Amino acid sequence: MGRKNPILLSVIIFISIIFNACSSAEEYDLPVDQDYLDFVDDDFYEMQIGVIEKAAERMDKYVHYQNGQYVMVSCDPVHLNLSRRLYDYMITLMKQQNKELDRSDNLYQMSEKSFMRIDSIPLAVTKLKTRSETINGGINNAVVEITWYATYVHIYISNDTLRYSSYLSGAAAAIAAGCPDGTATKAVALACGLGSVACTILKDEYPNGVIVSLIHPLHSSGCIPYSLQSQ
Repeated sequence: MGRKNPILLSVIIFISIIFNACSSAEEYDLPVDQDYLDFVDDDFYEMQIGVIEKAAERMDKYVHYQNGQYVMVSCDPVHLNLSRRLYDYMITLMKQQNKELDRSDNLYQMSEKSFMRIDSIPLAVTKLKTRSETINGGINNAVVEITWYATYVHIYISNDTLRYSSYLSGAAAAIAAGCPDGTATKAVALACGLGSVACTILKDEYPNGVIVSLIHPLHSSGCIPYSLQSQ
């Protein structure tokens, strides 16, 4: 047999490596428009709400609700550009939510994969026409929403309640106490900085009351962020 040309052999090996790399990319259909997503090392996972919600958005089409439980069909973290620890944590959250479904009664199905406690559905907010009518704007209610990866808590606080409360944490906790399982009350207690928000300021900025929204975490460590919007 003739001696092999070392340069030609190197070229063949290089082409083979490129071909295999391209084949792997096509096999996993890597999302070129999605950044690699992972947790930040120096913070609690349950505090990184933005990371969790972005991961949930990428994984959502692989999750289905069947026979009273959430199930995950074939899904690869490499395909979704997720770290393995983030992917595994999301699976843990899904298992936790299945337990929530098992022990929760009176659930109203909002969509294919989300539920609300039927005894906490808020009444429709009436739009007020004149400034003089806004003193009693909004409603008081605690709404617990269960998805496959998280339990959301939405506290509806009327403008009238704001006027007679000192701080938002007190008003929110009092309303949340009406939830059967205490999830809402626990979530409010963990909200970062909620106790420093003065209701006297909010009553003029939100004439129809406010909605305090936050996620009840898998573990109750540290404090969790919240969002505030008008009713």
